[in-house]
Amino acid sequence: YLEGTKPGRIPVPVLPPPLPVTAAETPVYESRAALIQKVMVRVVPAPLLGIRAMDVAAPEIPAVRVNDTIEHARNVMLRKRTRVVLVVDDKGKIVGSLSTRNLLYSIGTKGPLWKRRPYEKEFIREAMNPNVVIVRENAPIENVANTMVTEDAEVALVVDRRGMLAGVITKEELARALVEARGGVRVKNVIVPPRLGVVHPHHSLSNAVQRMKAYYLDALAVAVGGRAMGVVSENRIPFVPLEDARTGLRSRRLIWVRRLERGGRPIGRYIKITPLLVEDVLTPITATVSLDDSIRKAHDIINSNGIDGIPVEDERGGIIGVVCMHDLVRELARAAREIERKPLETEEVRMPD
Repeated sequence: YLEGTKPGRIPVPVLPPPLPVTAAETPVYESRAALIQKVMVRVVPAPLLGIRAMDVAAPEIPAVRVNDTIEHARNVMLRKRTRVVLVVDDKGKIVGSLSTRNLLYSIGTKGPLWKRRPYEKEFIREAMNPNVVIVRENAPIENVANTMVTEDAEVALVVDRRGMLAGVITKEELARALVEARGGVRVKNVIVPPRLGVVHPHHSLSNAVQRMKAYYLDALAVAVGGRAMGVVSENRIPFVPLEDARTGLRSRRLIWVRRLERGGRPIGRYIKITPLLVEDVLTPITATVSLDDSIRKAHDIINSNGIDGIPVEDERGGIIGVVCMHDLVRELARAAREIERKPLETEEVRMPD
């Protein structure tokens, strides 16, 4: 039995040895990106809007010092009704920016940082974004959007020929310019693939934040069984009350009941935990848009509700994704041409008197 033919065994023919390959027939290896470029259908880029950075730049933006606390920066955002502030050092040099997006990432990983003690000032340095994009006043806004997306920056400083600060650009200015010029673009042409921008209310906030970081989203649709429950909006989370004056940090009591086992007694155990879930920070909203709606309609709903995104439903009424402000910025960045690869240094920016 050990040496004979086994029942059900199928003999496999022996393959001949490979043919010898001469030097002239040596295979040439190409990268995956090069092969994709050969077979990919090249899309004609959209024409430039003809809008320059100075045409959409805001005249000013609040600033905080790097030694300030997160709580102070958060209060400045509330008072000035802004989503981003510049961070300067003791000498007045710009060292970064702090936005609601940075606070969101901090909450998802370390909890509400503005509740740290006053002497723990180093947390503002940990939460801020050191990448500050500096562009010329005559730069096309498509190039500005592309640079901000590439550098993962929330704000771009606009300087004139003398290097003087002439204004600032955030995603709000870029999205508004795109909608005014090309508001007829369909939602289905700008959103990420279906299901990537949808979470369940019981997903952890950390999971939602990681998804937003991975797909460059500033909002997520919250749905149960295809029905919209609300959105997780980047600009709302840092200002959501995560603590109660009477009970403290929001908490739940989870109970696990063990099965009956022989030789023992049934035990019911509970553990008091304090997770941050999506349902703790979601913004309830019932308004939705369809895949065939225009980005102008989506932008109007976003602005009227003070959020960063709106759920998208398919032809059957089920929630399949979200259209957000970052989608509009990314759509604008796709039309960029001749990006200036040498970034300007922050030392070159001079504040006007």
